Amino acid sequence: MAAEALRPKCTLGGRTLLALEIRKHSSPNDLWMTIHGKVYDVTNFATEHPGGVEVLLDCGGVDASEAFDDVAHSDLAHEMLEPYFIGYAELSKESRPVVTGDPEKAGTRKVLKRQEMMKELRRQRTAVLVLTGVAFLCVLVVMVLQKIQWLSLVRAGT
Repeated sequence: MAAEALRPKCTLGGRTLLALEIRKHSSPNDLWMTIHGKVYDVTNFATEHPGGVEVLLDCGGVDASEAFDDVAHSDLAHEMLEPYFIGYAELSKESRPVVTGDPEKAGTRKVLKRQEMMKELRRQRTAVLVLTGVAFLCVLVVMVLQKIQWLSLVRAGT
């Protein structure tokens, strides 16, 4: 306890934040998370998160690095985090809670399922475009054949 009293408490501006303090911020109205040693206050962003509020709530107050990486966020997502940066997490093993257990708890399956659905939707759209193109070509071939037949009948009649 004496060693913990000497460590910095919740201070902002790039200073160290204790895991004990970070854990306190896991509610919808006060939501912090740690990603790769950086602590972010995502309270105001939670309702705008594309994966839904639940995903962030599952990772609130803990190290969400694994869940964040599992989703393979874009560079833009990394940039979007920066305004919410409030400090660095104290990284000792004893004080570092992590998201463990079922990946669905961390929200990763939900996001991965959504990504798989988007890929399937793109595949279906591509298939529709290909089939539409093939149908158009078939109609074009039939029209050309009819034109050839008509021309041959006209020539035969003269």
